[in-house]
Amino acid sequence: MVQQVHARRVLEIGTFDGTSALAIAEMLPEDGTVLTCEINAGLATLARKRLGRSPHGRKVEVLVGPAMETLAAVTGPFDLIFVDADTRNYVHYYRRVLELL
Repeated sequence: MVQQVHARRVLEIGTFDGTSALAIAEMLPEDGTVLTCEINAGLATLARKRLGRSPHGRKVEVLVGPAMETLAAVTGPFDLIFVDADTRNYVHYYRRVLELL
């Protein structure tokens, strides 16, 4: 999907251990970026370690905190947005990310 839309700037909600952020980063051009949101500081640390072991990890920035708070401070546009966080808030994420595409 990253290649299909020729994405350069991607937003991910829900980092977990960084697997999907890294997969996205690998498909981005060299100047591409992934901004990923993670509520759990421990998981964010784990993700950063994992990202640090890959040459593509430098394309990823991990933001820690509740996604809705993080999204309030983020500016678009993004070429692609991947939501994989707590399902209770999907509708809220959806409404906000439409403004960021």
